[in-house]
Amino acid sequence: MRQLRVIFATQQAELADLVERGLAPFGIQTSRHDSLLGLYPAVLKEEPDVVLLDAELPRLALEAAVRFLRTKGASRRQPILLLVPSGDDAPDPGLLVTSCQADDFIERAAPYSKLARAITRLSRDTTGFDEATDSNIARLTSQPGQGKPAILIIDDDASIGQLLKRMLDARYDVTVVSEGKSAISLCASRDFAAVFCDLMMPGVSGADVYRAVRVFKQPLADRFIFVTAHALDAAEVEFFMGLSNHVVHKPFSLREILSVAAKVVPVGAAAPS
Repeated sequence: MRQLRVIFATQQAELADLVERGLAPFGIQTSRHDSLLGLYPAVLKEEPDVVLLDAELPRLALEAAVRFLRTKGASRRQPILLLVPSGDDAPDPGLLVTSCQADDFIERAAPYSKLARAITRLSRDTTGFDEATDSNIARLTSQPGQGKPAILIIDDDASIGQLLKRMLDARYDVTVVSEGKSAISLCASRDFAAVFCDLMMPGVSGADVYRAVRVFKQPLADRFIFVTAHALDAAEVEFFMGLSNHVVHKPFSLREILSVAAKVVPVGAAAPS
């Protein structure tokens, strides 16, 4: 079995030693670089399976590192994982991943087995998406003369709605609403390529919105992507029986959201004229 190679960019020597020792039993070799000047030539020379970035590096340095890793001209897309601090005072990791355009994050307090699994998963997914999904994204974003496909986000939690919007904005025309009645009206009056819908909302639930839309616009109902923060209860399991819709569990990653959107949005879809 080939040993995985990870480059870890951090200015914390003690943390780097802990990560190196923690990952070694899983067959993962780690090398540390404490500056961007050292990181850049190392990535070009070693072509690591994953680059692990310490989220406590200066913000400008993080963003510069990711821009370099995304445009270095390598033969494959460089997987990037953020190691984020834990605790109440830590920055929102989802927002950090979105703003830095990394693939995923893991909290520093997580066991090394979880970190090893995340590295292994990203190393196997070197394009960031499966081939069919990546091809779909390319078609959606490169068609001349067309607007971006329209996506509706329904979530009563404004922070989640805005997080999803930031994740999707680059590729889609995103509309966010916070309650079910407005969402039903929008689905009736506009042509959306897909809908991200929170399952548990006060008043009109996500299931209620889906059932309403299914009556007058079945194809759109088939393109609902449900978002939930908890394991499905008996009523929700019954609701999903017979449905083929995708379900995304919180917390979600940028890669996961873009991947499921590309799978659901019809090829050639564009913003309504």
